[in-house]
This record gives sequence, C-alpha cells and structure tokens, in this order.
Amino acid sequence: MVLGLAFVEQPKRVLIVGLGGGTIPSLLRKHYPKMTIDVVDIDPDVVAVAKKYFGFHEDDAMHVRVADGAPVH
Repeated sequence: MVLGLAFVEQPKRVLIVGLGGGTIPSLLRKHYPKMTIDVVDIDPDVVAVAKKYFGFHEDDAMHVRVADGAPVH
C-alpha cells in the first residue's frame, strides 16, 4: 500500500482513502514526520473507533475528514 513512496525521494503529502484502524497513517507519521497526511473516511464511527481503541490521533499535519472518498460522476 505504501510502495509508491519508494519512488519519491522526499514525499511531502499523501491522501489516504479509508482510515480503518489508522495504522497506515500512523506508520507514515512515524517514518515521515514532516509529511502532510490527509485521510478521508465515509464513516464517522470508523474514525471514533480508530481513536478510542487503536490509539490513532490527528496532529497539525495529519487530518481526518469524514466524507465520501469516491469520485462523483
């Protein structure tokens, strides 16, 4: 899922569609502390569970938006 980062010398920003437990954005925060991380998830309950049970937290450069990540036709 993060293989594309191997082709970017210094990634600055990433968009993740679907938060799940928040492990991917948390992993990226750990290894790329200066990266801006935007996350979109359609379900506010998923965001709440990730924060309550999986230790996910937003910071100044990592934000979650509750919205539909699918393109509108």
